[in-house]
Amino acid sequence: MDDSDSEENKTLFDRVFLRTIGKTEGSAEKKLREAGEWILDRTEGASRSSGDKILKVMFIWILPLWILSFFVASGFIELPFSTPLLDDLIM
Repeated sequence: MDDSDSEENKTLFDRVFLRTIGKTEGSAEKKLREAGEWILDRTEGASRSSGDKILKVMFIWILPLWILSFFVASGFIELPFSTPLLDDLIM
């Protein structure tokens, strides 16, 4: 019984994944491949340059605000005003 189950699974695997090995691609497969290549060509350049913007925002805005907040919370920098709610949150 286990042999027949493995044979059924093997034939399903062969039919789905290994069917096109050694054969020429059909028209639908060619269109899918060309569409994938077109999408890759259109989006690849934009994704490489988007990392630069994220790093700029990180180092110019987020990191300095985080460091300032850390210094205020640790007590190295005192704020020029006092509010009870903020004091309770920090202490």
